Amino acid sequence: MNLDDARASRSAAFTVTQTAELLDVDTRTVSRACDEGQLPCLRIGRRLLIPRIPLLTLLGAAGQLSELETAPL
Repeated sequence: MNLDDARASRSAAFTVTQTAELLDVDTRTVSRACDEGQLPCLRIGRRLLIPRIPLLTLLGAAGQLSELETAPL
């Protein structure tokens, strides 16, 4: 997955594996960053998900998303 794929994705959140691929880091690095509060994440049971819009915003890549996608809930 690259940044263009992430922007075009219709998924609300990415897995740790997808995020690691996007950031070109190990999955343990993503998990640790979530645990330390460096990455936005949702923990559902034992599963860790990274919300797409906050991640793209953090990366400075949310500028091309529609206003509807970036509106707060």
